[in-house]
Amino acid sequence: MGTNLRYSPLRWDVRTKKLYMGQATVGFNINGAFTDGIKIDADGTTGVNITSSFTGTTGFLLAGTATTGVSITGACTTPVSITGAFTTGISIAADGTTAIGVTNAFTGTTMLSLAGTAADGIIISGACSDNGIEISGTCTDAAIDIQGTQTAAGLLVSGTAADGIVISGACSDNGIEISGACGTAIDISAVQTDETGWDNAAVIKHGTYSTALAYGTQTDHLVMNSMHITAGATGKYVMGDICMIETSATSTGYFVGNYAYLVVAHTVGAAIALYAEVDVTATAALNGNVQGLYCEINVDAGTITGAGKISGITVEVDVESGATVAQPIHGIEVDMRGIKVDVAGETIGIKVTMADGSNYLDYGMQFSNCFNTATAVINFDLTQGATACVLLVESGAHTITNFISITGIVTNFADFVAGVSGTHCLFANVAIPGVNTSHALQIDISGTPHYIPVYSDLSWAP
Repeated sequence: MGTNLRYSPLRWDVRTKKLYMGQATVGFNINGAFTDGIKIDADGTTGVNITSSFTGTTGFLLAGTATTGVSITGACTTPVSITGAFTTGISIAADGTTAIGVTNAFTGTTMLSLAGTAADGIIISGACSDNGIEISGTCTDAAIDIQGTQTAAGLLVSGTAADGIVISGACSDNGIEISGACGTAIDISAVQTDETGWDNAAVIKHGTYSTALAYGTQTDHLVMNSMHITAGATGKYVMGDICMIETSATSTGYFVGNYAYLVVAHTVGAAIALYAEVDVTATAALNGNVQGLYCEINVDAGTITGAGKISGITVEVDVESGATVAQPIHGIEVDMRGIKVDVAGETIGIKVTMADGSNYLDYGMQFSNCFNTATAVINFDLTQGATACVLLVESGAHTITNFISITGIVTNFADFVAGVSGTHCLFANVAIPGVNTSHALQIDISGTPHYIPVYSDLSWAP
């Protein structure tokens, strides 16, 4: 813009002290070298004002190849303010390296603030070749901080991405931390459709069934899942986990509520697939049972058929033909050696309760399918200490018809190993006059010893 305004569309109004522009192809044309194209060095209300009377295509156009399109170097309360109605506040239609860049020279409070009531705060509708939102700098507090009250969701992933949320960097503390009070901290309410095999868990996966994550040798404790809470309940349950699976159709598959699989291929201190412990650490009134492990089976209705069986607890022990085992193997082991004080109630290793009335229990305990390699069906190993009684039968007010009932073929009712006199309640060489006897069994009746003669053959005299 030269100093001669005679042939220019610009007109200076001395009265209003305003510069008016008439119809022209180019309002301002600066084609010479300059330091400042437009310079406003006096105070005022608005430096450049494009009012609503302007109905053109572009309010402000930068089409050159300048290093910086718009540079704001002074201290402004609001460097860029858009107060009028618009379709797109800021539109970047050309290619470049960074659409909007806030460098490390900015040390203010908020880099980008969205305080309006728009339907969507930020929309990324274009195809991003790398990341929709990438935070590569170090954030002192949080990379993304959602503080306001969200009606529906704080973070919503509604697209069909390969992965909803990916954390690929090393987190010094927690990958995901929920420190606020939630109705449900993590809620997976949709049906997960991955059912392609053991290696693809539908809900949560850490390693796969076939390929383990290599943690290596640990120098301290390694805990995969941890829970520690304190709670009180009035007639209610406090539970750590609930796993409820219901069948929806006839199936030939297997349904397992929880599966604990422990593989031991090296020397270890101990190996326990499932560990349950209950500690009573203070004075308490036990109004109900305190149990380390509880299993309940209810057959509520229907006709149960098939060759299978129903078991509360099944213990299966397999030792393959190529194995060499030097230790004893127990299907069930009950260790009661930790009882160091006398208790008011009974202390019982295994108890089977057979109720009266409508109870249809056939056997309290049954030992079946014993092979000839078994030493004994029941072994009472009392070599560690004396005991008052090996087998105690209390009938109370009830009548026991048969203490022992033998229906099969039994060679000997009892087998006594030969020994010195008085061993195994057997007395040798105690003849009864006139009767062909050689031994006697000692029994106790009301504290007094009594004897039952044992004949050496079947030809005794009456």
